Amino acid sequence: MPAIAGPLHAALSASIPLVCFLTAVIWLARIAEATGLAGAIAGLLSRAAGARTGRVYALVCIACALLTVALSLDGAVVVMVPVVLALADRGAPARPLLLATIGVANAFSIAVVQGNPTNLVVMTGLHLGPATFDATMVAPGLAAALICAGAVALRERRSLGGDMGGPESTPPLGRGAAVAAAALGLAGAGESLAPVAGIAPWWPACAVAAGAALCLAASRVELPRPAVPWRIGLLVTALATALGVAAGAAGISSLRLPAGSVWALLAVTAAAALVAAVVNNLPAAVAAGALLHTGPAAFAVLSGVSVGALAGTRGSVATLLVCDLAGPGYAPAIREGYLRLWPATAAVAASAATALVWAMS
Repeated sequence: MPAIAGPLHAALSASIPLVCFLTAVIWLARIAEATGLAGAIAGLLSRAAGARTGRVYALVCIACALLTVALSLDGAVVVMVPVVLALADRGAPARPLLLATIGVANAFSIAVVQGNPTNLVVMTGLHLGPATFDATMVAPGLAAALICAGAVALRERRSLGGDMGGPESTPPLGRGAAVAAAALGLAGAGESLAPVAGIAPWWPACAVAAGAALCLAASRVELPRPAVPWRIGLLVTALATALGVAAGAAGISSLRLPAGSVWALLAVTAAAALVAAVVNNLPAAVAAGALLHTGPAAFAVLSGVSVGALAGTRGSVATLLVCDLAGPGYAPAIREGYLRLWPATAAVAASAATALVWAMS
């Protein structure tokens, strides 16, 4: 029992805040969808792209990267999926846009501290400030995101040619749209400033969601029921506990990761990516917590568990969220051919990120 207590505590310390954060952001995204805000954003993207599918794809990638900076990778995909589905209603191909959302959010999440919970572990363990972390990882994260976006565009090039053929009119915004927009903006600002203030980045979103609920209730706007992602929380808790027990039995915490050559760092990235892709990136990060204090090797682990996790259909919490939120109409299209696209792409993107870390160290 004592051997389980430590890993279980570490797993719950990661999964409980994750479930609270996801509940808050999913609820905010549902408010945005119900009030027509998601449709309005889709209309804005469509008009900015001149209804050209390839340009819409590029704008979706950019929007996803910006949302990852503001709301973390999980928050980004939760907000982007309703927008992508609204674009699909306008004639855009949903599959490449959803795949790009998965790839860009996961890859770019290493670029800034608030992009990924694991980043905070690395920043704290290496005694770095948020600005130093961002300066180290923004180029690797951008490179990884560009590789992922380019791979999806290449594979889906046929569907990304031509124009969108759906309706161009945007339904009017409903009551509460302004509150929803303000809440998403405040949540993003809170998450961006949280690392500087020494606050865990998921709590501002929870506080903003509670405040938005009070404002909307006072305005007598009908509120959707919160959807608590218990399945993801239980999965992460169980996997993180089991992996933590296994890591403790194997003496992982006593390992000294190599940090001298680029090949050694790439080997660390490959090992971290394999575990993340097979198990899940959050349990892998929790289990590897004791290793994330060793200079460049910590960034190599980070590239593996964040970018390399794309290699498996269950490797990332964000990937699971996209499949769940896309629903039965689009989830099978995401999974179809997934393993023909992502393992090789994730390997190249994660390796590129680690090589850049080594080159700049």
